[in-house]
Amino acid sequence: MKATNSNIKKAIQTILKKQIPGKLWIIDEMVSNLENLQIKDCSKGCDNLVYLVSLKNENNNIKNGDDNNDNDNDNDNDEEKIIIRIPKLLGDEDCPIMHTPKMQAELLKVLNEMKFNEIDIMVPNLLSYDDQFVIESYIPSQDLSEVFSKPSQMNDTQIKQVFTKIGTILKRIHSKSTPSASYGSLKNVQLQGSLSNWNDYFEIDFIKQFDTMEINIEIINNYNNNNNNNNNKFKDREEVINRLKGFYYGDVKKYLLEFNKPTLVHADLCSNNIRINKCKNKNNNNDDIKVTGIIDFADSISGDGLYDIGRILSHVYGDWRFIDAIEIGYCENSSPFNQTQLKMIIFYALSFCCWLLDISDTEDDIIKYNQILSSLLNHYKNKINK
Repeated sequence: MKATNSNIKKAIQTILKKQIPGKLWIIDEMVSNLENLQIKDCSKGCDNLVYLVSLKNENNNIKNGDDNNDNDNDNDNDEEKIIIRIPKLLGDEDCPIMHTPKMQAELLKVLNEMKFNEIDIMVPNLLSYDDQFVIESYIPSQDLSEVFSKPSQMNDTQIKQVFTKIGTILKRIHSKSTPSASYGSLKNVQLQGSLSNWNDYFEIDFIKQFDTMEINIEIINNYNNNNNNNNNKFKDREEVINRLKGFYYGDVKKYLLEFNKPTLVHADLCSNNIRINKCKNKNNNNDDIKVTGIIDFADSISGDGLYDIGRILSHVYGDWRFIDAIEIGYCENSSPFNQTQLKMIIFYALSFCCWLLDISDTEDDIIKYNQILSSLLNHYKNKINK
């Protein structure tokens, strides 16, 4: 549990005291016990400060159980916990509109109308907001990243359990159409994107970062040989850049320019934002994993739903087993991914990986994203450019 300083506690107390009495019983209870609050800092991203707020029990732990446990205790009353989000850049001219409390609240309203309960999934319920904060319901259990720090730690059964469900969830998210001819960052409560075409979300940055991202040919080639049984060899950095440019200009740009069916896209569906339960399988020593909910829609955009799947491919180091699992849920009652969809999933993964490589400032990250880049380039060769 991270220590909570007095300033954070005062800020949380002030937020709670602003709430209308009699509207939510748990907030009324907290307002009556302001000195008895337990506050856990759950902030992980760059958009919001996120706090789990509950009442202390006699042992000075989160009431009815410490949230750091592997699984919430069966006796936990999760209705007595709330999440408070405070945008980090609020008041800053660089604060994206989507990060403002009003936009986050409006998106929660949209999500709450999309009947995720029909697929046995929770998304946060909006409890309250003003121009400084959002209060939402707590989704119990733990983040996938708290169970598996790396995707490679998941076995085949666990990958299928989790990511087939993720495919079903993404299909539901992407069923929400956004206004036509609007793409990228959301700019208003109608979920209208800030760009007039989908290509503009990629072209300038994707090409520009080729000049600055730190490509390591030795890492790429060795990773190919050691992990992917691929004999593809790049002579130099320029050859890698030419391969990426050729993929974009030869295979992708036309699709991006012509794409005209924007939907709601989560745009940050990583293991930090997937809530799960785990339990021991009685027939073996493995943990069974059940997805319970999806959180943190603060980076949502208007665009191609396949973008979410491409980002996941990059997050899982290019491991295609995860995409095979997603395909089962995403394409249920429809055809499997076609060649064009596979191409775009790989491109979206590459664009995300290149961006992360470009902003990497540690040796470990540079190695990591060169390895992922190598894996994704192999997919391009093996699945698209046969």
